[in-house]
Order: sequence, then C-alpha cells, then structure tokens
Amino acid sequence: MASSSWQTTPGTYTMIISYDGSLSGYDAGGQAVVTFTVYKEAVNADAIAAVLYDVDGDGTKEVVSSVEAAYDGTDLAGRIETVVETANGYRLMPVRDYTVRYYSADGTQVRTLIDAGTYTLKVTSDIYKLTGTTEMTVTINKIGATNVKAAAVTDKKWDNVGNVTSYLPWQADGVTLDELNLQYKDGDSWVPFPMDVIKATILDSEGNEVKKIEEEGVYTIHFEGRNPNADNYVVPGDITITCIKDGTEAEEDGSHVNHLIFTDVNYIDYFADPVNYVANKKFMNGYANTNVFGSYDNLTSGQVACVPYNMALDNRKDDETDLVYTEDKGYITGFSDVDGKAYYGAAIAWAKQAGVVNDYGDGTFKPEQTVTREEFCAMLANYASKYEDGYAEGDAATLADFEDADQVSEWAEKVVAWGVENGIIGNGGFLAPSASIIRADAACMVYNYAEAE
Repeated sequence: MASSSWQTTPGTYTMIISYDGSLSGYDAGGQAVVTFTVYKEAVNADAIAAVLYDVDGDGTKEVVSSVEAAYDGTDLAGRIETVVETANGYRLMPVRDYTVRYYSADGTQVRTLIDAGTYTLKVTSDIYKLTGTTEMTVTINKIGATNVKAAAVTDKKWDNVGNVTSYLPWQADGVTLDELNLQYKDGDSWVPFPMDVIKATILDSEGNEVKKIEEEGVYTIHFEGRNPNADNYVVPGDITITCIKDGTEAEEDGSHVNHLIFTDVNYIDYFADPVNYVANKKFMNGYANTNVFGSYDNLTSGQVACVPYNMALDNRKDDETDLVYTEDKGYITGFSDVDGKAYYGAAIAWAKQAGVVNDYGDGTFKPEQTVTREEFCAMLANYASKYEDGYAEGDAATLADFEDADQVSEWAEKVVAWGVENGIIGNGGFLAPSASIIRADAACMVYNYAEAE
C-alpha cells in the first residue's frame, strides 16, 4: 500500500514508531505503538440515524426512540427497521456499512427477540463514525394472563339491582378441568387459557388436588408455570369457584335439587335440602313477589295452616268435605277471629274440618300469633293420624333422652314423642318445644316427615 493509502482507506491501523539513538550519537533508543481508526466520513446518529417500528399496528412504521411490544412467540427483530444516512442523504447498507446487534439485560448478545424481557439495540460501524444516540431499549412484555375466569361458571340474577350469584352448575358426572373452559382477558376479548404453558390444578376445600368437581362446595383453581416458556406470561393468582346444585341435573334417585331458589337460603345451610323440597312440592312458598324464603322468620298460625293444606292438595286429600264460601265472609272457618277472605282462609277452613288444627278453647285460632315447635309437631301428628294408616302415637318415655324434655307441655308429650320416634324433631340433640318455630325449621320437619313416610 502506498504510504498515504491508509489515510483514505477506512479501517483500523496500528503504527509502530522506532527510534535508534546511536544514529544521532546517543546510546538510548526505543519504540511506540499507536492504534487508530480511519472512517470514511462522520455520521450524526441523532440527526440521520433512525429506528422504524409500526407502533399502532396500522401497517405504517414510524420513527421511534424505543420499542415496546407484547410477547407473541415471534421474532420482534424482524419487525424493527434501522435507517442510517450520511449528511448528503446517502443511505448506508446494513451489514456492509454498519451492524445492528441486540443484547439481553445481562449483556449477552442475542440473535432473536422472542422471549419477554428488556433488550438493548446497538448500531455500530467500522467504516463510519457514528456519534450521538446509537442505542435503544427494546421491551417485550409478558402476557398478563391474570384476569382469568371459568366460562362454565354462570350467573343467577335475583333482581334488576345487581344481586347476582356466580356459580358452577353441579353435574351428576362431575366437571373436569377441561370442562371448566378457562379463559383470560386479552384486551377486550376472552381467549383460551394457555394450558400447555401454565398448569392449572383443581383443589378442594382441604387443599387436596381433585381431577373433577363432583360435590357442591368452594374449589380453588391454582396456577403455576408448566415449562420455561411460562416466563413469558404473568402467572395468575388462584381463583375460586363455587359449585351449586341448581336443579338442572338429576341425581341418582331422579330428583332435581335446586339450592338457588331463594336469596336467603345458602347451599351449605342445614335447611337447604328441606327448603328445596317444600318449595318444589309447593308445601311452603317464599314471600310474594320476592326471592326471599324468610328462613329465620317465625311462623304464624295462619301461615302454619297453609302447610298441611298444601300437603293435602298434593296428595289429593283435600276433598273430604266441602268448604263453604260466602261473598260477605269468605270461607267459613269455624273460628271467630279468622277472616275467611284472607290468604289463609281456605287453608284454615280445611284444617279445622279435617281436624288438623284446633282452637285455643275459646273459639279463636289467633292466625297472627307465632307457633311453637311443639304446636307445629302436633299439627303434623294430627295430619299423620288422619291420613296415614300406620300412624301410632308416641311413647312419652322417649323424651327422657333430651335434657329439655321437661319443657314439653303435658298435652304435647305424645305428639312430640311421635316426632322424635319418626325423626321429625330432636335431630339436633334438643327439642326446644316452647320456642317459636322459624320457617326453616318448619321446612325441616315437613321434609323429615316426608322422608319417614
């Protein structure tokens, strides 16, 4: 190479300078090594170097100072374009004139931008001197699969003011993980959950893994990374779902249990099945124009009379006598204080003639007075003695097993004993005979009576 060719040829050079002192009459000498780079020309990266990227997905790339995208499993580097031009507008060629490299957060060079993380884009050249900003941050965000739902979960809307119960309908054959149909929110859409990447497990209330949901109850769906690719996702926290019988699936005996009839009856309540039974049989109803059963409300005499009457209607045993109805008084009940036109008029008239209820010894029925547990048991006993061939009165000695047996009225000893012997009352280990009966316990007694038949 000519002595001056290095001055016009881009590249990196090493110059060795030697000095021999003896030539000048000196004993000393030595050498120096100098390395330097010759550039073709200087390029201001801030002014004429650019990175182009389609930010909004409209098909047009814009000049950007950083790139941010969501993980989608493809190479983001293929969608990033770099442009470098000289001061006179000459566009440089990548690879030949300059190099674009990517580095991970730990400084390791990478060839592709696929996995979530923060990277650095660097533009370098051995030919041109690039000054200014020649580095750019590239971020690939993890997929935020945090908003997860089971599409198999449905809603029971109780009213128009937002009272809703979200639940998984119970199925006789159980519900598997696949049948839960897990999804996560991606923008405005729900998309299938990446089960091949993130492992989902069903846990019961004890924290034990189950293969499918077979019983009513609260279950937890637990998530954890299944493989290294899970690092590209934000693994969601646990979610819970509640499985409830809603009457859509028949049990082994063919019955359809619905624990979503009333807002104040929870599937875990001790009276859930009894309330379901009496409601389906129409022996007892909720309050008119509501979804409320009034589980803990006391029953009045007028309400109580409707129960055996509805039972008789169901069993077609209500036509043994003809009820008398007049325009001015309604049903003739035989009680001086009963309005025959009230909702309970027909029921009380029937119950009086059938001998299921009696007066208080003074010709009154007291329809608005609360009823005690022993009085309700007596009503069921009267019904059974009237219509059941195998009825036998109870033995008062049976009550000796209860600590509160001494609270049973003398007149009620045999009917309460009958209730104990037939599993109708006393199943909780107490009688509480003089306590006002609540609607939930009345449903339990009717249910127990039906089971004992």
